[in-house]
Amino acid sequence: MIINGKIVTQESRRSFASAASIRGDRFVAVGSDSEALDYRGSGT
Repeated sequence: MIINGKIVTQESRRSFASAASIRGDRFVAVGSDSEALDYRGSGT
């Protein structure tokens, strides 16, 4: 999990995000800190 960062997404509707949740080898959420924290758990 990455929180309070600056992530370049390359999406036109959301160029930057502040957080990402990763499970295994996949991103499961990219967005705001609160959006990523919804995925917080032992697997992320």
